[in-house]
Amino acid sequence: MSPTVPLAAGAIQVSTIGEVHQIARLGKGGLDDAAFSPDGATVAVASSIGVWLYGTETFDERYLIAVSKSIEAVAFSPDSTVLALATSDNVTLYQVADGSTTLTLEPESFAESLAYAPDGAALAVGLTDGSVAIFDPGTGSLLQTLEGHGSSVSYLAYSPDGAMLASSNWGSDSSVRVWNVADGSEVLVLEDFEEGWAEEIIFLPDSTGLAVSVSGDLVFYNLPDGTERLRTEIFGSVEDLAFSPDGATLAVATGFDIMLLNPSDGSEILTIEDYEGTVRSLAYAPDGATLMSAHRDGTVVLWNVADGSEIRRLEPEGPTQEVNTVAYSPDGALLAAGTGDGVMVWSTRDGSLVNSLESTNWVQSIAYSPDGSLLALASYGDVTLSRESGSSSSISIEDAHESAINGLAFSPDGTMLATASDDGTVKLWNVADGSEIRMLESNLDEDAVNAVAFSPDGSMLVSGSDDETAKVWNVADGSELHTMYHKDSVYSVAFSPDGTTLATSTGGGEVMLWDVASGSDLRKMEGSGWMYSVTFSPDGAIVASGGSDGSVYLWATADGRELAMLKGHTGGVVAVAFAPDGSTLATGSDDRTVRFWGTGEELVPPPTTVGRPEDDEAMDDDDETMEEEGEGEEFSLGDTFSGGEEAVSQAGFAVMTPDGWEAMGLGEGTEGMIMMSPSGTDFSPDTAMSMMFMAGPTDDIATEVEGEVSPDAILDAFVESGELTNAVLADQREDVVIGGVPGRAVDIVSVENEAGASGGQGRMAVAVNEDNMTLIMFGLAPTDTWDLDLFDATMATVRFFEPAPESEEPDITDGAPAEATPGASSETTTREVPGDSTMTLPGGEEVRQWALSATASSEYGTDSWTAAQATGEPDTTTCGDYGTAWASSDSTTVEWLEVQFATPVTPTQVNIIQTYNPSQVSKVELRDTDGLYHEVYSAVPETVEAPCPYTLSIPVEAADATYLADGVKITVDQSVVGTSWNEIDAVELVGMSAEE
Repeated sequence: MSPTVPLAAGAIQVSTIGEVHQIARLGKGGLDDAAFSPDGATVAVASSIGVWLYGTETFDERYLIAVSKSIEAVAFSPDSTVLALATSDNVTLYQVADGSTTLTLEPESFAESLAYAPDGAALAVGLTDGSVAIFDPGTGSLLQTLEGHGSSVSYLAYSPDGAMLASSNWGSDSSVRVWNVADGSEVLVLEDFEEGWAEEIIFLPDSTGLAVSVSGDLVFYNLPDGTERLRTEIFGSVEDLAFSPDGATLAVATGFDIMLLNPSDGSEILTIEDYEGTVRSLAYAPDGATLMSAHRDGTVVLWNVADGSEIRRLEPEGPTQEVNTVAYSPDGALLAAGTGDGVMVWSTRDGSLVNSLESTNWVQSIAYSPDGSLLALASYGDVTLSRESGSSSSISIEDAHESAINGLAFSPDGTMLATASDDGTVKLWNVADGSEIRMLESNLDEDAVNAVAFSPDGSMLVSGSDDETAKVWNVADGSELHTMYHKDSVYSVAFSPDGTTLATSTGGGEVMLWDVASGSDLRKMEGSGWMYSVTFSPDGAIVASGGSDGSVYLWATADGRELAMLKGHTGGVVAVAFAPDGSTLATGSDDRTVRFWGTGEELVPPPTTVGRPEDDEAMDDDDETMEEEGEGEEFSLGDTFSGGEEAVSQAGFAVMTPDGWEAMGLGEGTEGMIMMSPSGTDFSPDTAMSMMFMAGPTDDIATEVEGEVSPDAILDAFVESGELTNAVLADQREDVVIGGVPGRAVDIVSVENEAGASGGQGRMAVAVNEDNMTLIMFGLAPTDTWDLDLFDATMATVRFFEPAPESEEPDITDGAPAEATPGASSETTTREVPGDSTMTLPGGEEVRQWALSATASSEYGTDSWTAAQATGEPDTTTCGDYGTAWASSDSTTVEWLEVQFATPVTPTQVNIIQTYNPSQVSKVELRDTDGLYHEVYSAVPETVEAPCPYTLSIPVEAADATYLADGVKITVDQSVVGTSWNEIDAVELVGMSAEE
């Protein structure tokens, strides 16, 4: 199908689908909780997309710990070094210093609340099954389980002396239980609250009493007898309680204000009323002079408790309510989003906020007129036509419908506006004066109409309804042309750019394509959960849809195959829209963010993201997106590296050549080196970007290093040796991964050329593997041709293997590693392997081969994440939940993957490339040509801290390799570490061919 509008360079097309990644995020998500670290140096703010950490001196943003689950609670360890985070499926402990994962706890049911013991020796977790699990936060072992509540334990609190733990659950069976920490016995049970139910709980500073909020009252109980000490009436629901460090003041957050009370008599000391939005949580700074309030709309405020004055306010960024709809302006320069409190309009060039329109009701739908002069917005049953994206000159259609308006659409000529409503009707309006043209009669029933769209020529209108139909109407007379029946509510509808095809999405997770002329169905695509939204790309070749699982699905219109699943949102994706030139896809979610996806550079560089979102459904990504910092860049191995692989056998490394580049060895005396540059250039960094790889035994490479060898020491040695006299290096270095091995990298800020002029730039990276082989990678270029993304992507393709014996002639092999690589001789050779000084191999040639076919115990998808994705060379360049790797149907089970190879070999090594949540491989077996299995590896799954792709290399002992192997069976146990799917991208079998 040919484009109907000019597409931008790098537009999202079927041919560029592998390069699509998240390029911007607007908004930090809806706020759930906030906490001061005990030392007062850090504030953690939990939102719907993760936890943001801020320094308290200047409120500078440090980083985001991104998660893909709803956050139930956060808690700092008493020494302020660890942050515990409870999500809907586990509890994870993070290092406050850098956000790295320390430990993951897997309770028997979902976590609802957290509390550290004052001495830090225990972490209590309130669970949805009504129990409290107490863990050792150092080892993760379960210390004890407290049972007694009949429903979710929503609140927990340790007594200041650490001797007691209080828990409460709210609802019809609400109770408060106080436990003896030493033996787990119940000290006190409070229940049968006549006024309603208990909510927040907090111990008095001296541990002699407990304060409980009970449906409008704050009640103080004596301990251990439970007699009532004091009762204070509170107007409104109590959201949170916090004692000042000296215990002299109790702060109470309600739906109306923040009250500071004297806990001895319940008298009011001060009331803070000057804020907007319901308070979600309160926290005192350690000095007691400052109180922090975190609000539902994302605002965080610091208050002076002496007089209630505001010290600092951290305003929310982006949407403060759920995003219901998004729309591009016709020229693509603006993106508007309708939310729970209005419309926000951003510049698509730099992400800046251009305009904001407030609304007293939820804005369910928005639409730009074809000429861009009008922005229509639906707020409940009213429609407003705002001129110039928000000027005072506008037309209002009050009470356009009796119920909420779910969909808006301008006719292509801009003269009509169609509206769809919960009242079961579709109406056409005259844009010039706001008068009603007609109501489409056959939709006069009780089923809500969710969406409308005009055909490109304006002759037809399609509507989607809760009555499980999509109807095509004749605009001229309002007659019904076709009815297309579905199996669930139709939430979204869209015409293809040429008007021949119609797309619909449903609550049953289906996206359907229909022939407009006949009304017959063409094909069906299935996603996960409800499919809230659907749209066509400008060239009509792609259908994008957003689902309730937070995924953005891209499908091929021609055959219905899934092209990609984009992950990043943590809530349902309720709106999708392509830019008019196809350069970006905008998505809106009830996680209170708007995200842009494309093939280009980041539109708005997001804050540094630490850690990787774990996912309950097979992700992402990206995802999501592949993230290194913030929402990072994705490179498709197949598209970006089609030039084959260069390998240096005696140096023990290989690297893929970028598409359009060529590589060369550097000659005798430099056998461990490879130079790469774009084809047709002279390999000179003065004229074009070049990359050089130098590898060999560390003792040979790092001759200037004294003492312990490390990547930093090698970098220091290069600087001190004068080898980089023409280069200026950046002050800061970064952690990187080369061939699955942790390393270090530094930017080259400027480089003098041969004429002595400064202007180039580049990067240097170093890694030392476990076999004591060092690889150094340089990238240099004139400033205008430097491409950091390509450098990093090329670095991600590096793989290490066992170096060939020194007796071999230097050999640089160009070609895919799936091909058999001849050895130097057919006679017996000697190789070094871990744990065995030498090993004798039978005669024949060394063969390195990737899997030819594969089967598995289960598969997540029918195209992506299938067993077949583990065949062939690696095609996922960095860590992420990509459909180009195998994933099982469930993320918590024990599964197996079995791959087959073309050439039977006497095995010497197995290499398993894992691209998501390594390393949960529990067993590896080799299958011989007689169909027998030989176990060569077993281990208890563990969390691997090093980034991935991660290569599990398994040497095969010579004494055990008395057979010819043509298959590998891999067992993964995903029930142990709780990090979700362990995904495998490729499997390599190395061995010697049978002697002829």
